[in-house]
Amino acid sequence: MKSLKIIKNLGGKERKALLENVRKELIKLYAQRAVGSVVESPGKIKALRKTIARIFTLEANTNLAEKGGQK
Repeated sequence: MKSLKIIKNLGGKERKALLENVRKELIKLYAQRAVGSVVESPGKIKALRKTIARIFTLEANTNLAEKGGQK
């Protein structure tokens, strides 16, 4: 549930740590839903998935920019 501005300001290691934490939280929520218990906030799953997508997109753009500059 981090905005793109916040994710952009993070360093590479911090971004990877954030990705790991968000994935763990998402897995926990998926497990709760699979067991049949009530998830505290169903919208949180969507927000976590969007955060993961933002991180991947930013990483891909960063890698493309680095490769483009090396030519």
